[in-house]
Amino acid sequence: MTRRLLSITLPAVTVLAALGACARPADSVPGSAANAAAPRYELCGISDVSVTIAAQPSTETAQTALVTLTNTGTDTCSVDGWLSIMLVNVANNQVKVPTILVDQPGPAAEVPLAGGESAYAGIKWTACAKGEAKCSAGNALRYDLAVATVGLPAVMEGFPKNRKRNNLTMRSLEIGSLQATRTGVTDW
Repeated sequence: MTRRLLSITLPAVTVLAALGACARPADSVPGSAANAAAPRYELCGISDVSVTIAAQPSTETAQTALVTLTNTGTDTCSVDGWLSIMLVNVANNQVKVPTILVDQPGPAAEVPLAGGESAYAGIKWTACAKGEAKCSAGNALRYDLAVATVGLPAVMEGFPKNRKRNNLTMRSLEIGSLQATRTGVTDW
């Protein structure tokens, strides 16, 4: 008797489970966050990306730039959080600058990047006069996807052409979170 009950129950449970798997809850909407599990991709490595830092209209001391991080590979990878941006001098040594990571223009979130696609961030710094106390001077910017590493040189657009004299000065640096679009990344 137990065998017969088990043999009837298992097919019925299997059919109900299959129907349940095909059904959608009444309150779900196609494409909604409730039903869409965001795909997770491998994190991009420094060798998978390039970075361009473009100076934006700024005041004499309050400087701003748009950071564009582009997947140079063919496979989709993702970025999440913030880049490390480092000021370097003519001797190619990192110059210490007090740096703060900010949730601007919004909180950090995973940004999947197919080959050729980009993520964006804004950076802001307070410029200063060379020789002033707590004023760091350099001639280029490096980037990395990790913290406290040497990094790679960023392509710099709209900065002074003669960078052999350490004309880029920073008293402090703020780095905004990486975003999927450039909208608002330098408007904070």
